[in-house]
Amino acid sequence: MKTRRIMTVGLVLLAVLACLIVAGMKGWGPLSHSHPAARTSAEGSTAPRNTHSDPPTAPTPSPSAQESSPAATQASSGSYTYSTPQPGPGCDKNGATWAEDNVQFSNGGCNVEATVTNQYGFLNLTLPDGRAFAQNNTVSITGSLGNSGDGYDAACIGLEENGPGAGYLAAYCNDGDWYIYTTSDEVVGHQVSTGSIPMGANGTTYQMTLSLENGTLTLTFNNVNAPGAFKVASLNVTPFQPAQVGIGYQYSGYQVPAPATDFVYTEQ
Repeated sequence: MKTRRIMTVGLVLLAVLACLIVAGMKGWGPLSHSHPAARTSAEGSTAPRNTHSDPPTAPTPSPSAQESSPAATQASSGSYTYSTPQPGPGCDKNGATWAEDNVQFSNGGCNVEATVTNQYGFLNLTLPDGRAFAQNNTVSITGSLGNSGDGYDAACIGLEENGPGAGYLAAYCNDGDWYIYTTSDEVVGHQVSTGSIPMGANGTTYQMTLSLENGTLTLTFNNVNAPGAFKVASLNVTPFQPAQVGIGYQYSGYQVPAPATDFVYTEQ
């Protein structure tokens, strides 16, 4: 009886072993960690799973988001501007240089006065990096002149555009008269236009603007105390290349300093 039982158990073990062998042939394997199924493309091919990722690529900034340099701004707009609150050597802190021609600074400050009576002196600008002046440009200055009837002798302040053999000086004086003269190598020639602007009892501060554009010279004033620009002259002139741009000063009788501030040069 005991021998029969042993044979029965052996047969059962053989049957179990046979079942395991058959299952292995059908692809059953040992238990393992499951993996996601491979992705299938639209065409039905199986795409291998990417086991690593590339580093992210930074987005390219749009042109509007890119920081533009001064040179790029200048090239795209076609304009150039130089300005300084106080013109003159030692007074201008923005990079330009200034040359004195028959003018001097009064009392160690930044106010300028002519050194020769009844003759214009000039404070001439050289732009940063020696930049040449453009044929089409605008210059402006804010001048404060006391009234000639309040103890001040005659004093004038102006703007010059001077080239080889050609040029113009526009000026106004503390009696309210303004003038436009021809110039040649900073020698004042003949008067080509004149007029008058209101001058208060204690003088008036004016912003004076002289523009050269395509053969037209324009003179404009703006009363700083009562803003409102008004054009006083527009002349047809022969275009020329300015070699000197600057500020002119004149006095008659008593030497008078002429405060001139907020100089601006602009190329169109």
